[in-house]
Amino acid sequence: MTYRPSPNSSVPTMLSFLCLGIGIVGYIAGSMTERYAWIFQLICLAGVVASLYLLLRWRMTWFVFAIRPKDDHSAVWEDAEPALAGGLSLRYAPADMLDFIVVKGQGSRGGVMECVLGLDSLVQASVVFRTDSRMPGEDVPVYSRKDILTQYPGAKVYEYIQTYRWEKAILAVFRDGDGYAALLLDLPEDTEIGRTLLSKR
Repeated sequence: MTYRPSPNSSVPTMLSFLCLGIGIVGYIAGSMTERYAWIFQLICLAGVVASLYLLLRWRMTWFVFAIRPKDDHSAVWEDAEPALAGGLSLRYAPADMLDFIVVKGQGSRGGVMECVLGLDSLVQASVVFRTDSRMPGEDVPVYSRKDILTQYPGAKVYEYIQTYRWEKAILAVFRDGDGYAALLLDLPEDTEIGRTLLSKR
């Protein structure tokens, strides 16, 4: 089973063009004056760098999340669910038979596996919110890198987010060797992978 988040690319694209416009204005202003030319050159450089970052990070970077049987060498983005012994569904398979995989890529090039973690090493999986949007009396978990590092000292935190200004994601913490790997996943809880992660915790 696989899931590939769809980016909301319009906002980062507009911000990228805005930064590029600021860079162009800085370049023109810097070529028209000599006294403070270095300030305008810095503005130009900052605008171009910010524009490229927004395009590369939020428009061209993509992720694929997958759960598949251990030692299965099929392509991660093949959507056909592999057959398990006895016709067992991946969702109900024992955690020690499954791997969770993140593939990261840019543009049209093939992606690379960022991580392969056994589902039997999953310590925690929960839905978290980007900001504190709770109603009075409601207990809503808010994503905080500091809280993760407090709860799991020395953990490595990875943010696999495709949606610019995301609201809700799944936080999955895995035991990784002697430490922990905390993955913030742009993964709705009602997807097959989201339900599987939340049920295996």
